[in-house]
Amino acid sequence: MIDTETLNDDTWQYIDNKEKKRCGCLNCRWIIVICCIFLILSIAATILTILLVKPNESILTTIVPTSTNASTATSSNGTLIGMTTATMYTSTSEISSETSMTTFTSMVTTEMPVAALIITLVVIFVILPKEPSPKSVWSQLQNMTNARCQHTASVLSNSIVLVVGGQNNGTLLRSSEVYNFSTGSWSLSSSLTDGRYDHTVTKLSNGSLLMIGGRGELNALKSVEMYDPTSGTWRPMKEMNIPRYGHTASVLEDGKILVAGGRNNADGVLDSCEIFNPKDGTWQPTRTKMNNERYSHAAIETKGGVIVVGGYGSDHLKTVEIYDPAKQTWSFVGNMIHSRIKPVLVSLNGGLVLAIGGSNDQPLASIELYDPKSSTWTMKENMYYPRDRHTVSLLEDDIVLVTGGHRSEDSALNSVELYNVSSNRWTLIENMTYARYGHTASVLADGSVLIVGGCASEKNALNNVELYNRS
Repeated sequence: MIDTETLNDDTWQYIDNKEKKRCGCLNCRWIIVICCIFLILSIAATILTILLVKPNESILTTIVPTSTNASTATSSNGTLIGMTTATMYTSTSEISSETSMTTFTSMVTTEMPVAALIITLVVIFVILPKEPSPKSVWSQLQNMTNARCQHTASVLSNSIVLVVGGQNNGTLLRSSEVYNFSTGSWSLSSSLTDGRYDHTVTKLSNGSLLMIGGRGELNALKSVEMYDPTSGTWRPMKEMNIPRYGHTASVLEDGKILVAGGRNNADGVLDSCEIFNPKDGTWQPTRTKMNNERYSHAAIETKGGVIVVGGYGSDHLKTVEIYDPAKQTWSFVGNMIHSRIKPVLVSLNGGLVLAIGGSNDQPLASIELYDPKSSTWTMKENMYYPRDRHTVSLLEDDIVLVTGGHRSEDSALNSVELYNVSSNRWTLIENMTYARYGHTASVLADGSVLIVGGCASEKNALNNVELYNRS
């Protein structure tokens, strides 16, 4: 039994949305309308006919004899041997009129509903076009070599995707794999120096990938490695000043990388930030620290700098800060309405930012929109399902794709939703084949989205791969 006192607004929205789901296909609506029209017309015709047509009960007595001719025959001895009688009848005008009316009444009252039903069935099964079976938006691709969760995936040139790191039932992975769409297959690439998860990978302007920090075997890592897509190899870079995991890494307008927050065993939750310069491979701390210590937060680049939202400090956070690269300073902007750990951010036109899902003791279905002009957040329509550790992909035409995630204790989702920014409406679409959280979603040049790995449960990492093709 559900304890209704413990349900928050997001859970109620989930229950309410589950009740609201109905079939909305156009053919079904037309069939219902046409059936109703034919049945109403047949019933109306029957009632009107009964009211207007009154059969004359004397119809059976209107046939009368007009003349009789008789003849007899006798035998030679005078005995009567037979008699033939001929009776002539005439029909009055009442016979034909009353008989016709009675026949019409019988036809309308008994045959018209049957005819209407037959016509309705013909319309449904013959005249109306058949709706073809919907084409699946999901297709299964070749599995990875290694099952993994909490990894990263990066799109290289020519829609080649590199997947690296992660964990499988607590085992940290050093391996990296490349998926090639031209061959439809995976191949192992070079391995990392250190296995890790909860790390970040950022694409530099020259196409190289920079892997930063993450969780190691015993503690947070401060090691950094760079991937060369030409040679397909990783090489170590200068380490960060502070080890960290659960941090964010954002590309600034000048090509430098801002790393913010995170956590490690020695210092706990961090407010420190540092900047990587790809030109000389050095790290420098920012002039000021964030106003809040935080990890498992989210960050996104904007025209004015980098916005950091939510996460966990001493508690679940709803605070929002913006980094000014010119001044190297942090300042608060308007708080979110809900506190969120691991929300996913989407940058929209006009500098608007969407914060989708995340958790606050339990997964959230709510989303919020940030307007930089007013520094305020506005609630938008909730998702159908609360979720965290999900993925969010911005498609063309301001359509947002949300896949999978974590709904409750060790319960993964396979549900998929599309959000239309313009209409502020969510639509449930075909589920993924596998429920998963902690997976990755990579938007490719043709608009398709590659879903890789993740966890079905805490001790069940996945190696399967699915491709979303927008119809």
